Amino acid sequence: MWSRLLVVPLTLAAVAAPVAAAAGPSIRCAGGLVSEGDARIDLLGKCGPPALQERREDERWAVVAERRREPQDGRGGHVEVGRKVRVVVEDWTYDLGPSSFVHVITLENGRVTAVERRGYGYRRDPVPVPPRSARARCEEGGVHEGDVKLDVLARCGEPAVVDAWDETNGTFVSDGHGHRAAGETVTVRVERWTYDLGRNRLVRFVRFENGRVAEVTTGSYGYAD
Repeated sequence: MWSRLLVVPLTLAAVAAPVAAAAGPSIRCAGGLVSEGDARIDLLGKCGPPALQERREDERWAVVAERRREPQDGRGGHVEVGRKVRVVVEDWTYDLGPSSFVHVITLENGRVTAVERRGYGYRRDPVPVPPRSARARCEEGGVHEGDVKLDVLARCGEPAVVDAWDETNGTFVSDGHGHRAAGETVTVRVERWTYDLGRNRLVRFVRFENGRVAEVTTGSYGYAD
């Protein structure tokens, strides 16, 4: 099974990458095409690990609603109700060899958000086929909202991939110049566990909020043998 990818430092790994570049914001690998919006497991299943992996964190703000704030002590502003999300940004670099292009894939919280094509690569040895993970045993309907992590581990085993970040929801007082002071807020620790159920079944994503299952969704078909 692929190793769990949660918080990763700069790494240099063996390339298991594409044989030819595709037009547009996508990359064609030995295992298929990866485009914006695909999950981390799709990138791993189709392209394997990158030659270079870099990580950083960013903070994003989304306003749900806002209202004017009465001036106090000569200061105005408004109150925003919104969400502040801690985003884990990763750049995965694939070296396709001297006759193909290097691609840099950007992931944000485990999803592909950009595909950038650069100059010709350097790799000399053949590009290997991406390795296959072991198939998860998670059964349909086996995970329910409100379950804890132990329940999911007992029914499904270890996930192929784990992504984690923080989301802060609440009210923030803004001065109208981009400066915000937190009012009442709640910070939620979010984890997304990815289960690969095999090539003939859809990948399953289990979203935890503060250690309990909040949502179960599906993705593309899996990659495990």
